[in-house]
Amino acid sequence: MDPMMFKAARDGNVVDLFNLLEADPLILERLVTASADTPLHVAAMLGHLDFVKEVIKHKSNVVEYVKELNQQGFSPMHLAAAHGHVDVVRRLIEISSELCCLKGRDGMTPLHCASVKGRAETMNLLLSASPLCVLEVTERGETALHIAVKNNQLDALRVLVEWLWRSKTLVVINSKDGDGNTVLHLAAARKNHQAIELLLSCNDGVPEVLEVNAINKKGLTAMDLLMLCPCESGIVPAEAERLFRGIGAARDRVSDHITSTPRPYHNHNQVSYQKNPLAGHTNIVARSISSRQDTMLGDEYWVTWRNYFKFQFDRDTPSNVRRHS
Repeated sequence: MDPMMFKAARDGNVVDLFNLLEADPLILERLVTASADTPLHVAAMLGHLDFVKEVIKHKSNVVEYVKELNQQGFSPMHLAAAHGHVDVVRRLIEISSELCCLKGRDGMTPLHCASVKGRAETMNLLLSASPLCVLEVTERGETALHIAVKNNQLDALRVLVEWLWRSKTLVVINSKDGDGNTVLHLAAARKNHQAIELLLSCNDGVPEVLEVNAINKKGLTAMDLLMLCPCESGIVPAEAERLFRGIGAARDRVSDHITSTPRPYHNHNQVSYQKNPLAGHTNIVARSISSRQDTMLGDEYWVTWRNYFKFQFDRDTPSNVRRHS
């Protein structure tokens, strides 16, 4: 990009932009093929609304111009959404609401980018302009809900859940990423209690809308992930059971005392349902797991393994590890 144009875009200096256009009326056209970032990318990223408006006004074929990706794979809309520049996002939407679903690097949409940073106001604007953008997934199969949980953005997750609730599309909450994980799987794996409670609350108004017994590609339910290392989660097993009990959650590979029968859920994983006479409920078992793993394991089994992997000072010093490795 021309150094003078870059400086004008960086500073949001509209007067300098006018001077450059007066000296060379085609400067914006030439910059399309001459640089990685257009002036619109720079101004949108920094939130210079007046500069954005003037560039749009003086650029021909503006609908295609605003869709251009830079070398990092992002459009001006992606950058404005990620930085929470609501007014810039609104102006770009006025050109085309399709920008809300525009795929960038790794299949990210502007809604994904806003979710990474928890830009709640921007997310509401994107959803209002293009309700279907909530259905878009990345190349890893992640919805904006997955992205919000992965980045510990509770406000972003709340915006998305409330939007799904109002639009009566809560079923989207059960979408799986490339590893077969639902949003509840991710929240449980990260021991994010607030996210877990928010997701479980979806079943308060619409019973069974949340697939609490969904199985990922490793054959694990969300409760399995939460309880694999209960000491790290900061809650005791009884509290974890309380969180999941009322909505029919079960542990796939570990016996527990939840008496309700999980609702069958059909997905791409081959699963079977086995009656556990000891626990008094049905366990979901992934067929890809070996017959030995299919055995209903008691809590004592997991306590034994947890103790085995627990660090012991007199056993796990660096010298001992090197000696036995």
